[in-house]
Amino acid sequence: MGDPVRRQPPRPPNCVAAITCPMCGGPMPLLYGTHGWYYRCARFPFCNCRHSAHQMGVRAGQPLGRPADDETRAERVRAHKLFDSVWYHENPKISCRLRTQSYAWLAKRLGLTKDDCHIGLFDLKTCRKVKRLCTPDRIPKIRAEIQGIPQIEAAGLVSVGGQTGVNGCDDRRNPVSQASGGSTRSNGGA
Repeated sequence: MGDPVRRQPPRPPNCVAAITCPMCGGPMPLLYGTHGWYYRCARFPFCNCRHSAHQMGVRAGQPLGRPADDETRAERVRAHKLFDSVWYHENPKISCRLRTQSYAWLAKRLGLTKDDCHIGLFDLKTCRKVKRLCTPDRIPKIRAEIQGIPQIEAAGLVSVGGQTGVNGCDDRRNPVSQASGGSTRSNGGA
Protein backbone atom coordinates (compact mmCIF):
# COMPACT_ATOMS: atom_id res chain seq x y z
CA MET A 1 0.00 0.00 0.00
CA GLY A 2 1.26 3.47 -0.87
CA ASP A 3 1.12 6.63 1.18
CA PRO A 4 -2.33 8.20 1.52
CA VAL A 5 -2.94 11.15 -0.79
CA ARG A 6 -2.66 14.45 1.08
CA ARG A 7 -5.60 16.65 0.21
CA GLN A 8 -5.51 20.41 0.25
CA PRO A 9 -8.35 21.87 2.33
CA PRO A 10 -10.58 24.50 0.76
CA ARG A 11 -9.00 27.94 0.46
CA PRO A 12 -9.73 30.04 3.59
CA PRO A 13 -12.54 32.54 2.92
CA ASN A 14 -10.80 35.68 4.29
CA CYS A 15 -7.35 35.05 2.84
CA VAL A 16 -5.24 37.51 0.93
CA ALA A 17 -4.70 36.21 -2.62
CA ALA A 18 -1.06 37.34 -2.71
CA ILE A 19 1.29 39.62 -0.83
CA THR A 20 4.39 41.42 -2.10
CA CYS A 21 7.79 39.83 -1.60
CA PRO A 22 10.05 42.10 0.50
CA MET A 23 13.17 40.63 -1.11
CA CYS A 24 12.44 40.91 -4.85
CA GLY A 25 9.10 42.70 -5.14
CA GLY A 26 7.41 39.72 -6.80
CA PRO A 27 4.01 38.30 -5.83
CA MET A 28 3.77 35.79 -2.99
CA PRO A 29 0.68 33.60 -3.51
CA LEU A 30 -0.94 31.63 -0.71
CA LEU A 31 0.05 27.94 -0.86
CA TYR A 32 -0.65 24.84 1.18
CA GLY A 33 2.22 22.63 2.34
CA THR A 34 3.21 20.03 4.92
CA HIS A 35 2.73 22.50 7.80
CA GLY A 36 -0.38 24.22 6.46
CA TRP A 37 -1.00 27.54 4.72
CA TYR A 38 1.92 29.82 3.85
CA TYR A 39 3.04 32.40 1.29
CA ARG A 40 6.03 31.79 -0.99
CA CYS A 41 7.56 34.05 -3.61
CA ALA A 42 6.40 33.16 -7.13
CA ARG A 43 10.04 33.55 -8.24
CA PHE A 44 11.10 30.52 -6.17
CA PRO A 45 13.77 28.98 -6.38
CA PHE A 46 15.51 32.21 -7.45
CA CYS A 47 13.95 33.98 -4.46
CA ASN A 48 13.51 31.94 -1.29
CA CYS A 49 11.19 34.32 0.56
CA ARG A 50 8.35 32.61 2.37
CA HIS A 51 5.99 33.64 5.14
CA SER A 52 3.58 31.96 7.55
CA ALA A 53 -0.19 32.36 7.46
CA HIS A 54 -2.85 31.97 10.15
CA GLN A 55 -4.12 28.40 10.06
CA MET A 56 -7.56 28.61 11.67
CA GLY A 57 -10.38 30.93 12.61
CA VAL A 58 -11.55 34.13 10.98
CA ARG A 59 -7.95 35.11 10.14
CA ALA A 60 -7.13 31.81 8.40
CA GLY A 61 -4.95 32.40 5.36
CA GLN A 62 -3.98 35.93 6.36
CA PRO A 63 -0.27 36.69 6.77
CA LEU A 64 1.14 36.01 10.23
CA GLY A 65 3.09 39.19 10.88
CA ARG A 66 5.01 40.93 8.10
CA PRO A 67 7.03 39.18 5.41
CA ALA A 68 10.78 39.66 5.83
CA ASP A 69 14.08 38.79 4.23
CA ASP A 70 16.19 35.86 5.48
CA GLU A 71 18.29 37.99 7.85
CA THR A 72 15.25 39.57 9.52
CA ARG A 73 13.46 36.22 9.81
CA ALA A 74 16.52 34.66 11.46
CA GLU A 75 16.78 37.63 13.83
CA ARG A 76 13.08 37.28 14.72
CA VAL A 77 13.67 33.64 15.65
CA ARG A 78 16.61 34.58 17.89
CA ALA A 79 14.70 37.47 19.49
CA HIS A 80 11.69 35.22 20.10
CA LYS A 81 13.84 32.56 21.73
CA LEU A 82 15.30 35.09 24.18
CA PHE A 83 11.97 36.78 24.85
CA ASP A 84 10.18 33.47 25.39
CA SER A 85 12.64 32.66 28.18
CA VAL A 86 11.34 35.76 30.01
CA TRP A 87 7.79 34.44 30.34
CA TYR A 88 8.18 30.65 30.18
CA HIS A 89 7.29 28.76 33.38
CA GLU A 90 6.85 25.01 33.97
CA ASN A 91 3.22 25.57 34.95
CA PRO A 92 1.36 26.43 31.70
CA LYS A 93 -1.22 28.56 33.51
CA ILE A 94 1.46 30.71 35.13
CA SER A 95 3.38 30.79 31.86
CA CYS A 96 0.34 32.19 30.06
CA ARG A 97 -0.11 34.96 32.60
CA LEU A 98 3.59 35.82 32.49
CA ARG A 99 3.41 35.91 28.69
CA THR A 100 0.63 38.49 28.69
CA GLN A 101 2.45 40.64 31.25
CA SER A 102 5.76 40.24 29.41
CA TYR A 103 4.32 41.48 26.11
CA ALA A 104 2.88 44.53 27.92
CA TRP A 105 6.33 45.17 29.44
CA LEU A 106 8.05 44.77 26.05
CA ALA A 107 5.56 47.10 24.34
CA LYS A 108 6.27 49.77 26.94
CA ARG A 109 10.06 49.33 26.60
CA LEU A 110 9.91 49.56 22.80
CA GLY A 111 7.41 52.43 22.75
CA LEU A 112 4.82 50.35 20.90
CA THR A 113 1.13 49.74 21.39
CA LYS A 114 0.12 46.30 22.63
CA ASP A 115 -1.35 45.51 19.19
CA ASP A 116 1.95 46.32 17.46
CA CYS A 117 4.09 44.34 19.91
CA HIS A 118 4.43 41.04 18.05
CA ILE A 119 7.87 39.81 17.06
CA GLY A 120 6.47 38.72 13.68
CA LEU A 121 5.92 42.42 12.92
CA PHE A 122 9.39 43.61 13.99
CA ASP A 123 12.10 44.84 11.66
CA LEU A 124 15.79 43.98 12.09
CA LYS A 125 16.53 46.97 14.35
CA THR A 126 13.63 46.20 16.71
CA CYS A 127 14.61 42.50 16.93
CA ARG A 128 18.12 43.51 17.94
CA LYS A 129 16.67 45.81 20.60
CA VAL A 130 14.65 42.89 22.00
CA LYS A 131 17.82 40.79 22.14
CA ARG A 132 19.63 43.54 24.09
CA LEU A 133 16.71 43.89 26.51
CA CYS A 134 16.26 40.15 27.13
CA THR A 135 19.77 38.85 27.75
CA PRO A 136 19.84 35.79 30.04
CA ASP A 137 21.47 37.74 32.89
CA ARG A 138 18.60 40.29 32.85
CA ILE A 139 15.72 37.78 32.91
CA PRO A 140 15.41 37.62 36.73
CA LYS A 141 15.27 41.46 36.88
CA ILE A 142 12.70 41.56 34.08
CA ARG A 143 10.51 38.99 35.82
CA ALA A 144 10.74 40.91 39.09
CA GLU A 145 9.82 44.11 37.25
CA ILE A 146 6.84 42.50 35.51
CA GLN A 147 5.53 40.79 38.61
CA GLY A 148 7.38 38.46 40.97
CA ILE A 149 6.88 34.73 40.41
CA PRO A 150 5.72 34.14 44.03
CA GLN A 151 2.97 36.75 43.59
CA ILE A 152 1.80 35.09 40.37
CA GLU A 153 1.68 31.64 41.99
CA ALA A 154 -0.31 33.06 44.91
CA ALA A 155 -2.75 34.82 42.57
CA GLY A 156 -4.69 31.62 41.85
CA LEU A 157 -6.34 30.46 38.68
CA VAL A 158 -9.45 31.86 37.03
CA SER A 159 -11.67 30.80 34.18
CA VAL A 160 -12.74 33.50 31.75
CA GLY A 161 -15.39 32.93 29.11
CA GLY A 162 -15.24 29.15 29.46
CA GLN A 163 -11.51 29.05 28.66
CA THR A 164 -9.09 27.41 31.02
CA GLY A 165 -6.06 28.98 32.60
CA VAL A 166 -5.14 32.36 33.98
CA ASN A 167 -6.87 35.37 32.40
CA GLY A 168 -8.59 33.11 29.87
CA CYS A 169 -5.36 31.68 28.47
CA ASP A 170 -5.04 28.07 27.53
CA ASP A 171 -2.16 25.65 27.10
CA ARG A 172 -1.94 26.05 23.30
CA ARG A 173 0.32 29.07 23.77
CA ASN A 174 2.75 27.13 25.92
CA PRO A 175 5.98 25.93 24.27
CA VAL A 176 5.75 22.61 26.14
CA SER A 177 2.32 21.77 24.71
CA GLN A 178 3.46 22.91 21.26
CA ALA A 179 6.43 20.56 21.43
CA SER A 180 4.03 17.69 22.07
CA GLY A 181 2.09 18.27 18.87
CA GLY A 182 -0.05 21.35 19.53
CA SER A 183 1.89 23.61 17.20
CA THR A 184 0.21 25.21 14.21
CA ARG A 185 3.37 26.73 12.73
CA SER A 186 3.49 26.81 8.99
CA ASN A 187 6.33 26.74 6.49
CA GLY A 188 8.89 29.45 7.01
CA GLY A 189 7.46 30.87 10.24
CA ALA A 190 8.73 34.32 11.09
